Amino acid sequence: MIVWKTIKGALLSEVEREWLVNIAGSIAESFGSPLLLNIGIWHGASMYCLRAGAPGATLVGIDVAPRELPGSGVLRAEFIWKDSRTIVWDRPICLLFVDGGHAYDVVRSDIRNFGQHVVVGGIMAFHDYDRSKIYLKERARRYPKRSPLGVRRAVDELCTKSQGWEVLATIDSIKAFRRAK
Repeated sequence: MIVWKTIKGALLSEVEREWLVNIAGSIAESFGSPLLLNIGIWHGASMYCLRAGAPGATLVGIDVAPRELPGSGVLRAEFIWKDSRTIVWDRPICLLFVDGGHAYDVVRSDIRNFGQHVVVGGIMAFHDYDRSKIYLKERARRYPKRSPLGVRRAVDELCTKSQGWEVLATIDSIKAFRRAK
């Protein structure tokens, strides 16, 4: 059984999972021993995808609530159980996947605190950037505190070409950027 395909994950689609595996692999090929940072772990689906794509990478997960992930021994990851807004980061990041708090101020803080450490050629990607109205209605019903509207607003404001970011891809609700300068 392939864990990254089957592990429970709050609305992380199959297409998004496959993209995470592939982009992690691409980053590993480009950077050798990259650092992959995942903000917002939840059930760990994105962590398992990143590990599957880049088995030799340094994998770090940040989340506010400590939890035991099923089969977490295979992840070989470092976990930081704190609010991402309180962390002082100083390590270069090759792939940053942001799926933590969805309020504008939280996403804005994650971009400012961690985005500056993404290396040239590295990737910064956001889950829940865009979804259909049907999805948004269901998501709001199931997760009332996780509105993706804050994600879109912060990303649109802070991930511009003039700030060194080029749009790389949009995959379901993921919006990804490559650091250009």
